[in-house]
Amino acid sequence: MKALIRWRPRGRNLLSPAAFIPFAEQTGLIWDIGKWVLYTACLQNASWQLQGLPPVRMAVNVSAIQLEHPGFFDLVQSVLADTGLDPAWLELEMTESVLVHRMEQVASVITRLSDLGVRVSVDDFGAGHCSLPYLAYLSADFLKMDQSFIRDMAIPSVQQR
Repeated sequence: MKALIRWRPRGRNLLSPAAFIPFAEQTGLIWDIGKWVLYTACLQNASWQLQGLPPVRMAVNVSAIQLEHPGFFDLVQSVLADTGLDPAWLELEMTESVLVHRMEQVASVITRLSDLGVRVSVDDFGAGHCSLPYLAYLSADFLKMDQSFIRDMAIPSVQQR
């Protein structure tokens, strides 16, 4: 399951994250938006479990700015404690662009999150300019390939014998 945010400005149609997240990152609003999304997603997941529904992992996107924030790990820990969600049921997704920003700091945060029991995934890999060696540096649990990365790969034909 994945938590997705949309924005409906007054009197306008619903906007996708691509329309407002870059602005939120530039202005620093991404920190507050990210806190709200993380808390809301964890609270909802914990609520469903308390209602007797089977536990499912909830994925939440995080930006490079959030991961680089010195309080990000503490925020995740606090949200999990406040909502009562077991860390095993949270997955934090980041795009490959996160990997090229302050690599050592990001890798340290990812390791701490993994040690806490939170799953970490790299989403849309292959859409940007990252290379496979970056992945060896991280302790991510999942790699989600961008369709463009594999779309034009040659698929050898199967020869009948």
